[in-house]
Amino acid sequence: MYQGDHETILYAALKRLHIGRNHADYEDYLQEARLLFPEIYAAFPEDPEDKPHHFLAYAQQKLYWALLDRLRRELRLQDRQAVGDQGELLGTV
Repeated sequence: MYQGDHETILYAALKRLHIGRNHADYEDYLQEARLLFPEIYAAFPEDPEDKPHHFLAYAQQKLYWALLDRLRRELRLQDRQAVGDQGELLGTV
């Protein structure tokens, strides 16, 4: 399933999100894309073998959206956990 163009669209979705090999979570996002691919394959409304180019465009867009949602969720969590100025808190005790 991960041969030829199928593997290429995984990397293309990551590249479109500016997640390169130097990104700290690159391997995590690549693995997430690989896990999502069979679900996307099964959800395609037609037989992917009949219209391979339509499927590849569909799959790349679905991967992009799913990984973008995950990236946004992680950024939102990081913002909530951001370290603030705790000097004021320690000074008031």
